[in-house]
Amino acid sequence: MTSVRVLSGLTLSSAILVITLAGQLIAVPVFLSRWGVGVYGDWLVLTGVFSSLSLLNLGVQTYVGNSLIESFVRDEYDAGRRTLHAAFRLYGVLCLAALVIVAAFTATPWTRRSLGVSHMSAGEATVVMVAYGLVAAYALVGGLIMSVLRAVGRVPRQLGYGVVERSLFIGGPVIVALAGGGPAVAAMVVAVSMVGVGGVAWLEVRALSPFAFGVRDASWRDAVRLLPPSFGFFGAAAVGPITASAITVLISRTLGATGVVTYSTALMIVNLVRQAISQVLVVIWPEVTASAAAGRDATVRRWRRLTIKVATVMSIGAASIIYFAGDGIIAVWTRRIVHTDPMLLGLLVTFLVLQSPAHVDAIYALALNRQLRVFGIYVAGAAVTLATALALVRPLGLSGVAVGLVLGQVVSTAMLFVLTCRATADPVPAVTRAFIVVAVPSVATFVVGAAALGAEPMAPATAFVVGAVLSLVVVSVAWSTWLHRDERRLLQAAVTDAWTASAVMLRGKAMSV
Repeated sequence: MTSVRVLSGLTLSSAILVITLAGQLIAVPVFLSRWGVGVYGDWLVLTGVFSSLSLLNLGVQTYVGNSLIESFVRDEYDAGRRTLHAAFRLYGVLCLAALVIVAAFTATPWTRRSLGVSHMSAGEATVVMVAYGLVAAYALVGGLIMSVLRAVGRVPRQLGYGVVERSLFIGGPVIVALAGGGPAVAAMVVAVSMVGVGGVAWLEVRALSPFAFGVRDASWRDAVRLLPPSFGFFGAAAVGPITASAITVLISRTLGATGVVTYSTALMIVNLVRQAISQVLVVIWPEVTASAAAGRDATVRRWRRLTIKVATVMSIGAASIIYFAGDGIIAVWTRRIVHTDPMLLGLLVTFLVLQSPAHVDAIYALALNRQLRVFGIYVAGAAVTLATALALVRPLGLSGVAVGLVLGQVVSTAMLFVLTCRATADPVPAVTRAFIVVAVPSVATFVVGAAALGAEPMAPATAFVVGAVLSLVVVSVAWSTWLHRDERRLLQAAVTDAWTASAVMLRGKAMSV
């Protein structure tokens, strides 16, 4: 994997994560104080449901992205151009379908009632639905354009656009709310800004791409042929948002807007760690596909093992802090409007730890075009999650939903582990020993520490310090017991290469100035 390219990508990925974190830290208290719990809960429901329309890409973007990477690595530019032209034909139809769905939803009077939206006026709700529907339509074409940058090794450039989009997507509504505007104005600001960014991206990527833009070098039959291999990517991408939307609607209808805000806020804290891992995997994905296309299978296996270990250690370390200080952080963050309980936080951090290795395995499997099997595994996990949440949400409240998340993730994690071992030709028994058996000291340190230190109530500041200390202990134990000597050397070499590349880049910029 190219150090400079990966370093640049990780730097911009970190910027996206920082913007997301800062935006969420600022947005939640701003929306709660300016709009109130009820309207903010409605906003979460509507934006979540209509943002999921971007899934209408049917997985074509991901499949085309992998195909373009392979064409670029093998110097097959004619094949790449035909694939891209077929994708543009198909995306014209998909964008039209998205607009038709938006029109149908906004014209149907029972949409608000079925989603449990009761605090936002009908006019405001309609504007939010239309605006975020248009953003979803933009995301279809925008994602395809960005896949071209990924294919030709311009991941840092792609992530640069991600920084701009994330800033506008999060910052626009916050600024509107601070200025006294409501959800309708906030949604319109997001829609207009996204369209502007999309226009600039189209012009730049068209100039950079070795694959000419257009539609004439592919037929409608070529466009339709993209669908069968893309459905697995579509399914894998759709299961998560659809499950999340279903859970949000379930909570809204059973526990009300307050339940939605509490659940979303608590899960948001946990998902920050997942977002950090995701930003790393976004950079690694094209490198995995390119390495496999070039026949460097041993490199893929070695990096998969290391990535899983690092991601899991990160999640356990973060879980230590969230378990002890999560409620205090949320209370301060929301100005004591939202509170959680130890059971909910304990279940959510368990979900986080189980999810991290599965997330890594899923990305590697998708990068290696095992999309249909990943889709099937996600469906199995989602079925367990939804069935459990539906059965337990009334007797246990939000903790019942969290139990569903944990049980569904247990199923997904185990199945993805086996799938990715086979996809990378890594023996399951050997990898099981390397991951599970050797991980016992790290996990035991976390469990024993959490049980012993969490027995008595603590002040928020004390809880944070205790969680941070336990986190450092867990990471230290993992470094010395879980990572092999070769893996520690590989990680240290990667950090050293990144540092050297960073110094070279900075010197180059200084000389140019």
